This record gives sequence, structure tokens and C-alpha cells, in this order.
Amino acid sequence: MPVSSRGIAYDSIDLTAPWKARGQPVIFLHGIGANRHTWAEWLDPLAARHPIIRCELRGFGESASLPENQPLLDVILADVLELMPSNETVHLVGESAGGTFMLALALRYPERVASVTMSNAAVVGRQVGQLDRWRPLFAQGTEAWNDHMMQNRFAPGSIDEPALKWYREQQGLSKPESVLAIADLLASMDLRDDLPQLKPPLLLLMPDSSPFIALSMYDNLHRWLPDAQMHVFKGVRHGLPYSHGRECGRLLADFIDAHEA
Repeated sequence: MPVSSRGIAYDSIDLTAPWKARGQPVIFLHGIGANRHTWAEWLDPLAARHPIIRCELRGFGESASLPENQPLLDVILADVLELMPSNETVHLVGESAGGTFMLALALRYPERVASVTMSNAAVVGRQVGQLDRWRPLFAQGTEAWNDHMMQNRFAPGSIDEPALKWYREQQGLSKPESVLAIADLLASMDLRDDLPQLKPPLLLLMPDSSPFIALSMYDNLHRWLPDAQMHVFKGVRHGLPYSHGRECGRLLADFIDAHEA
């Protein structure tokens, strides 16, 4: 796996056929407890036209550790910026905390961004449910936190056993200090005042049954952003990007194609 000069692990996929119009690159950033493979089912509808970069959030997977004595959000945004081609705009896609960070990047650097897609992600971090339970759970051990997260990510029977086993195993590798630092950063973020100034188009892919993200936080979406689009998945919990990746990928491909056209 390549690693950027800032120590961020990523992979890139460029299957764009030369006889087709080449679309703009798509960059994916996962959230807490996930890694770049969370996006595997999203790729088929996109890879034929778009170069793809999947990066691993600082402190997770094989990426560098969290910084000391530096503003964490600034570091994360700089990590993603380094992976973005300098000569064209890109489509940003993020899930959960990664979606909030991608939105912050688009607000700060709108000239670099063609669109933003957020999956089960918040605009106001302190509205994310249950974050205050994580420290006591980690005090019992990482497995207690992992059990809690799996119950909140997937409804019974929503994915098959091998997929469920893979997610539990990779999530169980999460470092408590990384999880809690990213959760604290997320809880400190409130992008509501800046949202009306968002220039790139926005797509929201949201579960209606996430214990962490309430749909009510987007009640004013069309007042903030009249042209934003939201698709709601009924009966789905916080693991939406993994459990419904293929459907999410198709919706994203249609959204991108419409705006590139």
C-alpha cells in the first residue's frame, strides 16, 4: 500500500477506459473504526469513469499516528489535500466522522472540490449520539467498545456472517487513543453557520435508524442548501456505507455524472 509523504496510507484505482470521457477523481475517507476497504462495494459503478483514491484516516489502519501539539482538524485536512491532484477538482466522499471532515475541507477549499457526498455524517458533532459512552466502554476493554459499535452499526440479518466477521475483526484493531481523539474532534465541530456558503453540490446518503446520527439534524437542509440532495435508507443503522455499498455507489455515480454533465 502506498504511503504519502505525510504518512497517510492509501490506494488508488484508475480503470478509466481511454475511449470514454474521463471523469474527475473521487477521494474516499472513512470514519471511526473503519478502514479504506469499507468502500469496496461502492467502486464498481465509479471505476470505469473515475480515478479513485481511498485513504486511511490518521491514527487508523496503516496511516501515521495522531499528531502532538498540532490542531488535529488542520492536520487531517492537509493529509487529504496532499492526495488531491493539483490540476483538477475532485469529488469528496466521507462516511461518519470522515464525512464531517470532507465537508469541512470543501468549505475551506471550495476551489479544489467538485462535489461532496456524506454518508451517515453530522454537521454538528455534539449532536452525534452516544459519544460520551465510549470512554467507559474502553475502560472495560476494546472488545466492549467493539460489541457496542457492532450492535449500533448493523441490524440483525442486514449483512451475511462473513461480512459481519470481517467488520468486527478490523474494527477491533482500532486504537482507543485514536478513536477517542477523533471523537473529541468531531464533538467540537459545528458547521451550521458555514453550510449556506458551501459552493460544491452536496449529496447526503443517510440511514433512518442510526443510533448516532438523527435525521432531524437535517430538517433545515433545503433552507441551508436548496439544491442539496438526500437519500434515506429505511431500517438501516450506522453501518450503511458497508451494508449498502453497491446501492450507495450507484447513487453516487448518478449524482456525479449529473453534475459533471
